[in-house]
Amino acid sequence: MSSLHFPDLQQFIDCPREFWLAQQAETPRPRLPYPLAPELRQLAAQRIELQDQDPIWANFGPWRAAVDFIKASPNHPNQVRLYFVQASGSVYSPKHGFKEKYLKEWAFSYHLFCLAGYEVEQCYAIWIDKDYRYPGGEIPPKRLLKIHPLGQELAELRAETALLMQKAEALRLQKTAPKWDGQSFCKKKLACPFIQKYHGQEIPAFSIFQLPRHRLDRPPLDQALAQKKWDLTELDPELLPERWLLQQQSAKTGQAQVDVPALKEWLAQLQFPLQALDYEAVNPAVPFIPHSRPFQHIPFQFSWQVWPNKETEDIVSTNFLAQDKKEPTAGLMQALLDCAQPQGSILVWHKTFERERNRELAKRYPEHRDFLYRLNERLVDLEEIVTKGLYIDAKFEGRSSLKKVLPVLLPQMSYDELPIAEGLAAADAWWQLDQQPPQEQAQTRQALIDYCQLDTFSLIKMVQLLMRKFGETV
Repeated sequence: MSSLHFPDLQQFIDCPREFWLAQQAETPRPRLPYPLAPELRQLAAQRIELQDQDPIWANFGPWRAAVDFIKASPNHPNQVRLYFVQASGSVYSPKHGFKEKYLKEWAFSYHLFCLAGYEVEQCYAIWIDKDYRYPGGEIPPKRLLKIHPLGQELAELRAETALLMQKAEALRLQKTAPKWDGQSFCKKKLACPFIQKYHGQEIPAFSIFQLPRHRLDRPPLDQALAQKKWDLTELDPELLPERWLLQQQSAKTGQAQVDVPALKEWLAQLQFPLQALDYEAVNPAVPFIPHSRPFQHIPFQFSWQVWPNKETEDIVSTNFLAQDKKEPTAGLMQALLDCAQPQGSILVWHKTFERERNRELAKRYPEHRDFLYRLNERLVDLEEIVTKGLYIDAKFEGRSSLKKVLPVLLPQMSYDELPIAEGLAAADAWWQLDQQPPQEQAQTRQALIDYCQLDTFSLIKMVQLLMRKFGETV
C-alpha cells in the first residue's frame, strides 16, 4: 500500500468514512500541499542563515512527513532544529498563539521525525508578515518573514497525534466499509463520496443541506435530521421562513420562484450603454511589484463588454492581458482608460472584488483616482438577484456563485469545455506563463482570455434573458 501523509491523517480526522474509501483506491487521495514558491524558500533559507535546500523527509512505518529546513544545533552536535515555513500571514497572534490547524500538521511532522531517530532540540515556525510593504528592490528576509520557536505545544500534541495515526492505520486495513448512522455528517454533507457510494439511492434531488444559511442544530432541520429526512420537499411548509419556502416550492414545481415586481424594479435601474467588467488577479505571498503587500490581489487581466442599447443584442468586447510580471497594472490601467464608457451601468458578479481592485488601483495611480471611483459608483452587482431573493431556483442548490447560476439560466453557456475554468487556475496559469515555451504561451493566453470573457459576456446575456422574460423589450 502507498505511504500516508498528513493530508491523509487530516482526512481521517474530518471524515473517517471518506478516508477509508480513499485508501481502498475507490476515490482520489487528498493531494499533498503545493511546494513553497522558490522565491519564498530562498528568503526563508536566508532568514535562518542556511543555503537553500529541498524539503527533508522522514519515514516511519507507512507514514511520511517533511520539514522545510533542518539545521544542526549550535549547542548540541547530535541534535537538530526543525523549521516549518507557512505561506500565510495568519499563523500566530500574541493573544491566541498558533492556529490549531498548523499545530496539528507540525506536531505530526515533529512526531514522525522523532520516531525516525532524529533528536530534536527545537522547532520553529516561519511565516509571512502580512503588514510588510514592499518598497521595491531586494526584499530583506527579516522584514518579510517572522520566526517564532514552538515551545511545549508540539510535545503536548504528540500523544494525541500518535493515537490518531494508530486509529487511521487500523481503519485503513479494515476490509468492510465503516458503518454510518445516517445522522453524522462531515463538511461535505451528502456530497461525501462515502455517502454517494453506499447511500446514493437515498440522496434526494434537493436536500435540506442546500438551504442558504441553514443550521442543523435548530428547528426545523434538527428534527428532520433526527428522523433522517433530508429531502427539502418533505419539510413542513408551515415551519419554514419565506426564503426557504420559496426554495421548497421551486424544488417541488421545477420552476424558479421570481419576485417579478422587485426584479423589474432592479432591471429598471440599469442604464445604457450597459457594460460588464471582470478582473483576474494574483495574490502571491512574496510581493513582486513595488508598493504592494503580501497576498495583495494584483490584477493582470480584465474583460469589458458593452451592450450599446436595447435596439440590438450585439455586444462589443474588449480584453486586456498583461504580457509579463514587470508591472501588470500599468498596461491594465491604460487599457481601462481607453475602453471604459463615460456613462452607463457596469455589471459585475460579487462586486466587492472589482470594487476593491479599483480602490487599490486608485492608490497606485492617484492621478486616475476620480476615474476609478466613478467606475465604482456605477457598479451594479448582478449576484443581488439571487442573494436578495428576487430569483430563487432550487437548482442553484442554495448558492449564488456564477458557476452555479449561469448553467441554470443559460444552459448553453458553460465553463465545462474551457481549458481554464476558474479563478485560481487562471491566476496559476498567468503566474507560470513565463516558464512555458512560446507556442504553449499563446495557447494559455487565449485560454485566459476565453475564460475571463465568458464571465462578462454571460452577465449581459443573463440580463438580456431576464428583460425578455419579465416584460422589458430587448
